[in-house]
Amino acid sequence: KGDEENKKKTDIPAIEEKKKYLDPRCTLFEGLVFLLNRETPQESLEFIVTSMGGIAIWQQATRKTGIPKTITHQVIDRKPPQGDPPCWELVQPQWVFDCINVGVRIPVMPYAPGKMCPPHLSPFHTEDSAYEPKQAAVLREWAKMGKNELEELEKAADIDWKSIKEQKKLERKASLQDEAHAIIEGTVEEKVEEKEKIRSEEKQGEKRKLKKKKKKVT
Repeated sequence: KGDEENKKKTDIPAIEEKKKYLDPRCTLFEGLVFLLNRETPQESLEFIVTSMGGIAIWQQATRKTGIPKTITHQVIDRKPPQGDPPCWELVQPQWVFDCINVGVRIPVMPYAPGKMCPPHLSPFHTEDSAYEPKQAAVLREWAKMGKNELEELEKAADIDWKSIKEQKKLERKASLQDEAHAIIEGTVEEKVEEKEKIRSEEKQGEKRKLKKKKKKVT
């Protein structure tokens, strides 16, 4: 009897561990490290992230130590920072909540800082509801996709975004070059006008001198 009780006790952790992975949400953020900005609901986000297998670090905790290199996602709720983007993903808080509702890691591009996030839907919404927002269908399709499909979708979106950014850079560069040429041309024109003005004044000065000489002679 004692052996049976001991066996039951040793089986409890294994059973609990098995139960833990029955819901895929339990490992949704496994392997991810989140940097939670001070302007975000840090306590709620930390609870969700750690419950789903991730690690959460508050921005305030990085003052002295600096931002760890292990960061994979930064949750931010303000305008995107100036300069080159960091090597990790930047997302708004809604991305975390929508991932929980859908049960998969959805694409981050629609939740980038500065963008208007997709409509946030109730987790209790079903296909049988009288009204189904467009975003519900989108989230449902993302939920049906496997991890590899979602990663491919994200990569394709990232490539498109990079090409758009590169195109904007080229357009900006061309615009700056045009401005520079315009400034140079304008400067040259100003110099030509200035020279012509000086010559005109010199000629007028010479004419005045001749007039004065004539008056003296007469």
